[in-house]
Amino acid sequence: PESLSEKRTSWTAAAAVFAGCDLNIPIIFVGAYLAQGLKFGWAFLIMILGVTAAQIYSSINAAVGADVGRPGAQLARCSFGSATSRTLISFLLLYMNMGWYGSHVQVAANYWIFAVVPVVIGLLFVIPALKGQALMAKISKILVPLVCVVFAYAIYRVFQNLGGFSAGLKALIESEPTTPISITNALVMVFGCSACQWLMFSDYSRYNPRILPDSISAPFVGNIIVCSIIYGIGIILSTTSGTYDIVAIMSNELGMGTLAMLCVLIAQMTTMVVAAYSCGLAMANMFNIKTQRGQMVSTIVAATCGTVFSLAGIIGWLDTFLQSLAILYAPVGIIIAVDHYIIRDRKWNNNSGVNWIALASMAIACVAATVVSVGYSCFTAMFLAAALYLAGMMTFRPV
Repeated sequence: PESLSEKRTSWTAAAAVFAGCDLNIPIIFVGAYLAQGLKFGWAFLIMILGVTAAQIYSSINAAVGADVGRPGAQLARCSFGSATSRTLISFLLLYMNMGWYGSHVQVAANYWIFAVVPVVIGLLFVIPALKGQALMAKISKILVPLVCVVFAYAIYRVFQNLGGFSAGLKALIESEPTTPISITNALVMVFGCSACQWLMFSDYSRYNPRILPDSISAPFVGNIIVCSIIYGIGIILSTTSGTYDIVAIMSNELGMGTLAMLCVLIAQMTTMVVAAYSCGLAMANMFNIKTQRGQMVSTIVAATCGTVFSLAGIIGWLDTFLQSLAILYAPVGIIIAVDHYIIRDRKWNNNSGVNWIALASMAIACVAATVVSVGYSCFTAMFLAAALYLAGMMTFRPV
């Protein structure tokens, strides 16, 4: 768009938004899941490998967004065709963001008394998303450091209860997993938490003034640093207590009480705002909404649906939800990147109809990743989709 140059801002805005997105309790739950299933050292190694690998993919998607200046749902119009983008791709984005929104509403509401709280939280936290990325970035820059300080205090209390840093570290290293899991499942869970970024990071990187190094800097600061901290908190707190319920650990075992619950609400808010905003963009693409008022209405509708999902108990199938994200989003994101950098030579077009090569590549990759038990499902889907799409386009594009 002609006005895009006026909206360009520092890469720190995108980094701040995704730092807020990564500051959430479900990711801490995944860290706790790693701690309960793996030895302490292995849990940290899987965390580092998973977050670093996800960073590479996030940087690729961020670069496409900065290059074209459009959100993820619109980027897919070039590779998949506008008809597929407005239906399937937008639906996938809504599925992911509404599910993410609903799970956070439920987690936040679980620690409050009245049944009306999920509705209030779900509709209240959508307000910053209506104001756009600038306000979201400002909120994250304030709240993320604040919550990290609270979590740092919680870790300090853990080591204090274990008799100091040396004794505490020894206890962590010598701890045994209570419900062993495979390394494959552990990595897929980590990838599932990051899979959403592989298609929606462009929603925020589209305002980056430069492709490089902005597309590397924003995911590195917003994802690797913050995600490592959040996963680490879950691993440490869960290893020493033997439970997944991080809030219960902070409230009961560490004696943090109301401070722990306020920390939960703040952590949930930063992520829910991002999910609501991306939901609005996806819905606007689906129904071809171009006015600001229409996008605000679509954001409210999406947040309302996410709140309904929370009342239906979406958090009960969080592990299945995360694994589905890892399989579904890996092929879509890589097809968009291959199309942009190899097939189209960085030229974006609003292609009409359906690109059946892209659709078939995605479908085959997703099915293969689901039924083939060898390797990591998200990598299987990603590499197979890239190979099929590239071969298909090189062969049939002239036709």
